[in-house]
Amino acid sequence: MRDGQPGAVLHPGDAIQLRYSTPARGHLVVVSLDGRGAVTPFYDDAGRSLAIEPGAARLLEGSVVLDDALGTERVVGCFSPTPLDTDAVVAAGRDALEAAGGDPRKVDRLPLDCAQATFTFEKKAR
Repeated sequence: MRDGQPGAVLHPGDAIQLRYSTPARGHLVVVSLDGRGAVTPFYDDAGRSLAIEPGAARLLEGSVVLDDALGTERVVGCFSPTPLDTDAVVAAGRDALEAAGGDPRKVDRLPLDCAQATFTFEKKAR
């Protein structure tokens, strides 16, 4: 296990675990946007946002095993004081990716009224 950095090179089958920081209790949905046009929920709670506690560098439970889509992938965390619907976050991710011509590097934020944190990584074959 090692700490990752934005822009890190990862590989299909790698398992990642994410941290978040927030000053208040709230709700979080994390999605991934890839170059194939897929928007995949990484962290949620059965179609709804996770209830989260305040703190710095809090580790999300569990990990995500990366699929075989190669290229740049953008991860977006959507924070809200009220619950979020995962399907709405995924739809916003699709809209943002389409507006960016399918390039996750060109997505600055999702068209949602919530605080967001984002980073990219490169996924390459081993």
